[in-house]
Order: sequence, then C-alpha cells, then structure tokens
Amino acid sequence: MRKTKIVCTLGPACDTQDKIEALIKAGMNVARLNMSHATHEYHAKLIQNVRYVSEALNVPIGILMDLQGPKIRIGTLSQKVILKPGQQYVLTTRDVPGDDREVNVPFKEIIESVSPGQALLIDDGLIELTVESVSDTDIVTKVMRGGELKDRKGINLPHSTVKMRSITDKDVKDLLFGIDQGVTTIAMSFVRTPQDVLDLRKIIEDKGADLPIIAKIEKHEAVKNIDGIIDVVNGIMVARGDLGIEIPMAEVPIVQKMIISKCNARAIPVITATQMLDSMIRNPMPTRAEATDVANAVFDGTDALMLSGETAFGEYPIKAVETMARIAEYTESSSYYKHVIAAKIPSPSLSITDSVAFAATEAARNLKAQAIITATQTGYSARKVSKYKPQIPIYAVTNSSSVMCQLTLSWGIFPVRIGKPPNLDSLIDESVSSCLKYGYIKNGDLVVITAGVLTGIPGGTNIMKIHVVAKEMAQGMGIGKGIVKGLVKVITTPADFGQIEKGDIIAIKEANIDRIDDIKKASAILSEESGLTSFSAIIGREMSIPVVVGIKDATTRFKDGMKVTIDTLSGLVYEGYINLPSD
Repeated sequence: MRKTKIVCTLGPACDTQDKIEALIKAGMNVARLNMSHATHEYHAKLIQNVRYVSEALNVPIGILMDLQGPKIRIGTLSQKVILKPGQQYVLTTRDVPGDDREVNVPFKEIIESVSPGQALLIDDGLIELTVESVSDTDIVTKVMRGGELKDRKGINLPHSTVKMRSITDKDVKDLLFGIDQGVTTIAMSFVRTPQDVLDLRKIIEDKGADLPIIAKIEKHEAVKNIDGIIDVVNGIMVARGDLGIEIPMAEVPIVQKMIISKCNARAIPVITATQMLDSMIRNPMPTRAEATDVANAVFDGTDALMLSGETAFGEYPIKAVETMARIAEYTESSSYYKHVIAAKIPSPSLSITDSVAFAATEAARNLKAQAIITATQTGYSARKVSKYKPQIPIYAVTNSSSVMCQLTLSWGIFPVRIGKPPNLDSLIDESVSSCLKYGYIKNGDLVVITAGVLTGIPGGTNIMKIHVVAKEMAQGMGIGKGIVKGLVKVITTPADFGQIEKGDIIAIKEANIDRIDDIKKASAILSEESGLTSFSAIIGREMSIPVVVGIKDATTRFKDGMKVTIDTLSGLVYEGYINLPSD
C-alpha cells in the first residue's frame, strides 16, 4: 500500500462525480478547493460530489480548503494581452478594463510597497516588470520579460514586505463557508509569522469550530520563522511556486528538505506542492525531471504530494494522479528508500504517547508484524506512530469521521471507522474486527495495537499489545520451545494411538506408557493432564516433544484433521496456521 498521500486540486477538468471517482481510484486521498477561483456555489457542489463518491466507494477523502490570502493579483482583461520586452505597462488601482496598456490591481497596499527600480514578477515569475515610477494610483513599469498576461494572475514582490493584513475579508467569508460545509482542513496562504496563524485560529475558535490549519510556506519571512510557525499549526505546505520567487530559486530544494525534516521530527503532516507534474497539464507523460522531483520529495519524507493545475484544468487529470501514485509506490518499494527513511527516524521524546508509538514501531519490525492498529480520538497517537515510519500500514481506528478525513494527509495512515466501545477490551476487539471486515488484515496475522486505558482521552495512549488475529482454541501450561503447526489427531481409545501419523498433533486425556513408540511420531501433545509432573509432561521433556498440559476437554474441544498452531511458550493453541514469531 502506498504510504505517501496525494492531494488533488479540483476544478473544471474534474468536477463531476464520475471524474472525482476516477481520481479516487487513481490514488487521490485529499481533495483541495482553491478559493482563489470560482464561487461558493461551485465549491459547494464540489464538496457534495466528493462526499457522495467517498461514501459510495467507502473511501475516506479529506477536503482541504485553501484560502486565497493576501495575494496581490491583477484584475481581469478585456482582450488578449501579450507583453513584449521594452514596452511600458501600467498597474493601477483604478477600476479599468484590462488591455495592452494597463490593468487593474485591486490592492491599494501595493502602491506603498513598491519603489522605482524594484522588480515585480507576475504568474509565478513568467513575466517580469521593473518599476519606473509610482503615483497615488499608478505604477508605471517596463517589461523585462514578456509573455501572455492572463486574468487574475498573482504578483510577487521578491524580498519585500507588503503591508497587508494576513487574513482578508474574502478569507473570512470563505472560512465561514468552509465551516458551514464541514471541510476537514484549512490551508492558510502567505503566512509570515506564528501570529498570522493564531489570528486565523481565533476566528475558527470564535465560531465554535475545531479545524486543523495547514500553513503554506511561500514567503521569505515564513522561512525565517519556520520553527515558531510549526509550533502553532497542524501541518505545513511547502508551496514552491511563490516560494521560488520570494527566495532565490537555488535555495528552494534545500528549504524544502529542511522544512520536511522539521515536520517529520514534530509528527505534523507536510505537503510538497507546485509544479510537480506541471508538463502533464498539456502532455500525457511527465518529464524525467518531474518524475525525479516526485521521487525526491518521497525520499525527503513528505507526507503528501500535491497536484494543482494538473488536475484542476489540465488535459490529463486522471493520468497525472496515476503517474504520481506509480512513482511514489515504486520509490517506496526500493531498498534505497528503506535505507534513507531508516536514517531519518528521530529518537523518541519523553512523552508517554511518543514512547509507546516508538515501541510499537520497533516491536512490529522485530516481530515482522503485518500491521499496527492505533486507536485514536484526535489523530494525535496515529501521527506519532507515523513519525517513526514503520514499513507496514498504520490503521487508525476512530469513531470520528472528521478525524478520519484529517488523517488522509498523514504518511502511512489508513483510517478505519469504529463505534464507541465502552472499555479497553471492547476497543481492541472492535478495532481488530473492523480491520478484518475491510480486508486490511486477515486471520493468522500478527498485529501491534496501541490504545489508552482511559478510552476517548486525547493523547492518552499508554499501552501496547501484541495481538494474534486468530481464534484461541485453548490455553494450558506449555512445556518445550517453539511454534508448532499441524493437524490434530484425537486419541480416545488405545486403538487410536496406532492411527498417529508422523507430524500429527495429538489430543489426549493422558499419556499411555505402553504406546510410547506411537507417541514419538507426534510433533506436539495437547493433554488434559495437568502439572509439570504429569506423565504427558514427563514424556514431552524426555522425548523433546512440545506439550501443552492442563487443557480441559482437549479430546472433545479439538476434532480430527483440525489445523492448529501451538505457541509453546505461552501455552496458547490457535485455530488455523498462524505465522507467529519464535525465539
């Protein structure tokens, strides 16, 4: 199972239920709504379609609302505009129809933030202008690098701090819409300081909501304040488009790796975004450089990869997701990836939950377990397990549908819905049965379970259990060592001893000294006799045959030909052939 998640931006290329279903089947884990475009009515329809398909497929899909933020954008154009190097072009706060001479910029703050000689970059740096003069309403520029100017493209002022509010009136309206619609996560654009995040969180809390916040790192100030920002957010997005304009492009790969590393150490999800498969907006195959970029982000330890225009308005949205999923899966399956990820795993902190998560990961690795099942109320415990990058799936069992959707962003975590079990034993039983029901685990698997004695308490994980997914047929006192698998032969009469075949596991009331030669053929003995001094125990020790004594009704509990597995150390007898670790 692919552990690195995929975020897809929805738009005209994939806004129908059929297309959304195809995206999910191709590998989408989270649907992103870009609030810089379209209306609330359009986004409400997208949310409705995602929820309908998610429920129909029984696949949890997160919904990430990406607020526009204080992004300086040009207005709309009344005609096609091609800017040529050397020409003059005016950016104005006046309400004018955009043409080949001027275009409206509906942000008065830009006038106070620029000066002659300063560079302005439009459309992620594709167009470059140099400021020649500034008036109360107009910025007269010279085109240095031309190209086609398109509606509502962003303007960047590299190395400048624009005097703008971190949360716009539009952001607040969009946020309230998102809360009303029940989106699962909010992405905040153009974060500069921790206070920006806290300002947004206050608005959310004042509305009685509890939405995780993803801070988009796309300003040079945010890079400087990254540690403080990580302290107050629920996740990070490395938004390389604007970031590559705000800081020198050569620094972006290093900053990406630095941010991912910090997020991994703090167990908060991190998304790597922008231009990952950009050429697939137009072409059915990515460039080799793009394929390498996706793989390198996986090697870095990113929780999620994001597609923007590739799925929102590209010509090959489904193929783009399939391609990204295939690259991520192949990367994760490589021995080099396992080596790189193992080297990145941090030491556990002093918290109980973190220590249990680390111990669970180590136990799963040593015992070659098939899965880790983590009971979680808020997602916190599951993300702690994810921090240690186990090479097996993490099944996060929770009774919260919103937590399920939030965990779709986190590396290696696969959410599973359960009810509200009243106690720890019921919690473990329901967690295992739910994972069995959905086919995530099977009978015979060994799993590691983490949970809290006080169920339902966030951050209360304090126990770990090694659990065999199998029916326990009986338990007695084990004598000898090792794991024994075989077919049961029930002995009820002296004549039955003569029917023992080599390798049989015999179920007896008591050992018969006259049939020692027959008993030698057995691979193990299940006896109703009890105690270390019983004849069955003595024969087992003398003949080096594993024995479990003290099994009440052994000759009626087991049937001829039944497949069983014996764990001699614990004295447990399981139905079926189970892959148990042995000393």
